[in-house]
Amino acid sequence: MRKIILIAILTLFGCTKSDDLNIKKNKLIQRIEYLGTHKVDLFYYNNKNQLTLIEKRNNYYPKIDAKIQYKYNSNDQLISITQVDQCPSCRNDFLYEYYPDGNLKTIKFDFQNRTDYVYHLEYENNVIIVNRNANHEYRIFLDANYKIIKTETRYQVDGDLFLKEEFKYNSGGNTESYMLKGGGSASNIKTYSYTYDDMNNPFSVKDFALPNNLSLKKIEELLIIEYTNNHPSMDPNFYFGYLGGNNILSIDVNDKGSFYHLKEFNYFYNRDNYPTAITIKDMKDNSLIPLNLFYY
Repeated sequence: MRKIILIAILTLFGCTKSDDLNIKKNKLIQRIEYLGTHKVDLFYYNNKNQLTLIEKRNNYYPKIDAKIQYKYNSNDQLISITQVDQCPSCRNDFLYEYYPDGNLKTIKFDFQNRTDYVYHLEYENNVIIVNRNANHEYRIFLDANYKIIKTETRYQVDGDLFLKEEFKYNSGGNTESYMLKGGGSASNIKTYSYTYDDMNNPFSVKDFALPNNLSLKKIEELLIIEYTNNHPSMDPNFYFGYLGGNNILSIDVNDKGSFYHLKEFNYFYNRDNYPTAITIKDMKDNSLIPLNLFYY
């Protein structure tokens, strides 16, 4: 289950200087080639420049390893993401429902034709309340510009809320740090710190704007971390665009007082200041993930 969720997360995410999501999708990714392998991701869009399909191919055979399909309603809202792997029964669905004002109402994860997780969202001023009055309630707090600044959680209906996560932003609106508190313990804290370039982030094509320019996938990512205990994908093997409107250069970690340099990202850019090549370096074992990006 954990592997399935992480694969689905790895297909997504984006942000801006004043809001949470960069919806200025000037450049559309056509494909991503993973150098040193035969793997390539192909991106397809409709006539509104909405992402409709990602094919994950292995050109050595050749064959399609997986398809990720995106569907929208008549209001141009994302209503489903379906991932189908090589086996026909390996189908995973992310399903979305909305309030009349456009705010996200429900997220459902159906893995292999069974509903594993359902999240109900309510809104009070600048607070998003997830699964109100349930045994596991989660709250997302927004500032005056609707940027996520912290979350709180409780594990009993009448229990106390306690701080779970905090976000801080730099002057450009990018996520500067993300603090995750494990189990409500003040001593069990892990903080991720990020630096950025000043170039364009192309990965907003994988995210979807909600009212007040909130990021659907940023909210969903927080729910996955909170309710499934998956390792935060903000410590990525790949790249998550929703952390900022620019491109990540480095990730550092403070794990309960132990500091280490986690990853570095090196880029080549085109004349429009979009990355055409990325090398991700894992600082623990010095392994490299080189890839090339191509645009329509």
